Amino acid sequence: MKVFIPCGKNSVEGELYLPKGKEKFPLVLMCHALGGSKANFHLTAEAFCRAGIGAFAFDFRGGGNADKSGFPTAQMTLFTEKEDLECVFKHFQGQAFVGSVSLFGASQGGMVAAMFAEEHAKEISSLVLLYPGFCIADHLRAKFPREEIPETFELFQIKLGRDYVASLYDYDTFRSVGKFPHPVLIFHGDKDPLVPLSYSQRAAEIYPNAKLLVLEGEGHGFTARGNAFAAEKTI
Repeated sequence: MKVFIPCGKNSVEGELYLPKGKEKFPLVLMCHALGGSKANFHLTAEAFCRAGIGAFAFDFRGGGNADKSGFPTAQMTLFTEKEDLECVFKHFQGQAFVGSVSLFGASQGGMVAAMFAEEHAKEISSLVLLYPGFCIADHLRAKFPREEIPETFELFQIKLGRDYVASLYDYDTFRSVGKFPHPVLIFHGDKDPLVPLSYSQRAAEIYPNAKLLVLEGEGHGFTARGNAFAAEKTI
């Protein structure tokens, strides 16, 4: 079921997956990677539904070229995506069918989910991260000297803007995330060419209640087999 949630001057578009025969159930909010979309989570969300878990997969405003919100990709940052997640969370918070709320994020969406969970530890029951982008701030600082951040640039065929880099330039990832006290499950492939496994290993060490599952042979963006494994273990 399509759902449109007002957020700023735009709307966040998502797909709500409702398990059959249940009036109240856990709900998972699903955060896609940079350049991804809600469609990336279709099979996983259906697996959740079969297990009696609801899911809401949504498109970040400006989070990829498939987004239809009208929000420019060049204005998107991790912090605008966190605002999107805030809008989504508030929309479902307190609705009669919602039991607990968990977050499920991939790559950049995983980083955004982790940032949000730190601020909402009393309201989020668990956090699931696939190859989370804990390296993003470090990689951007290495790529762009502070005085040479361009007004716009392309990353993975997506036009991004100066604020995408500048907003993270002084961001210390592992001072900002890692305190969320509830269960954290992290999946990471041992062949990931974009996010070093060491970042997830460090995260698993500093979260007080975390487990890291390393998928042999998987890269950045899992195969169908890897996604099925992640869905099963998440359930």
